[in-house]
Amino acid sequence: GGSGPAASGRKCVSTMRGLQREKTGKDGRKRSAPSYNPISRWKEETVIEGLTLYDIHRKPRLPTAEEDVVVEVVNDRIIPDLQCHFCLDILDDPVIVMECLHRFCNNCIQKHLRVGKQNECFCKTHIPSRRSLRQDLNFKNLICKLYPNLQEFKRKQERYIQIGNRRLMNQGYAHAANKGMEYQKQQRVRLRKNGGRPDALEHSPSGGASKRSRDGTTEAEHERATSPGKKQRVIDANEPVAFVLRRHPNERAVESLPREYLRTSSALLVRHIKQYLGKKLHYKASDLFEIIVRSGNKAVVLDDSFSLFDILQHFWQRASDLVLHFRISPTT
Repeated sequence: GGSGPAASGRKCVSTMRGLQREKTGKDGRKRSAPSYNPISRWKEETVIEGLTLYDIHRKPRLPTAEEDVVVEVVNDRIIPDLQCHFCLDILDDPVIVMECLHRFCNNCIQKHLRVGKQNECFCKTHIPSRRSLRQDLNFKNLICKLYPNLQEFKRKQERYIQIGNRRLMNQGYAHAANKGMEYQKQQRVRLRKNGGRPDALEHSPSGGASKRSRDGTTEAEHERATSPGKKQRVIDANEPVAFVLRRHPNERAVESLPREYLRTSSALLVRHIKQYLGKKLHYKASDLFEIIVRSGNKAVVLDDSFSLFDILQHFWQRASDLVLHFRISPTT
């Protein structure tokens, strides 16, 4: 005789043979088939309810490590289990939903039940009321042991996010600058082919240049002549315009605006934009700022008397949004 899975398998086989012999009694009459264990994958007898023959006869597992051995787990593997589904941050004052046993921050789930139209968990389980919420003190104690200084950990996470966003913004700025330089290079090549005559080129809406025909008219002029009903859009001096007001990539002394995309009248002056920055960034002296716009591969510092209408007329490439950068003046 042996022990282990092989012995358990032999016992299962002998039990099955015994069940087959019991189908016919001593008097030769057939009996009804016995009832098998409903929780087992095999046709086996129910010895103890809720257990299979394998569960009954298997040996307990040996411990994989000694009691004094410490198992290290990387934080990145356990952080997803400690995050709130709503704020995606480490659970703060965790509560558990009794219907589905999912955990959330107390403030997050309370706000969801108060503001949300459907009182449902993200697993689509209905939450009847706030009475279904229970404080999970054991999980709270676990988080306190893993992160003794939770607020400091959250501040570090915020700094990492800001550094990542700044790196992405710098990459986007460099990409836009490279595209502008490529465009200028293409324009220079076209000028050489036309003998250095700038009047031989006319910018098309797609950013390229259209050639002149034999009669001296360009394709755009010919299109306007053949379709008089289609007029080119002209910006009015008081028309509302949208633009991007963004911190300069090399500026570290001031913070970024929480909202970069703005829409206002085209009559607004650069002086007014500086006053807006002073109020939003809590600077008393608005003349400390400089407003910069890119012109090709150069950066132009705008005068206070410039209006958005002037900037659009001189520096705006219609293929993209107008982007203005601000920074603290180097002379201050």
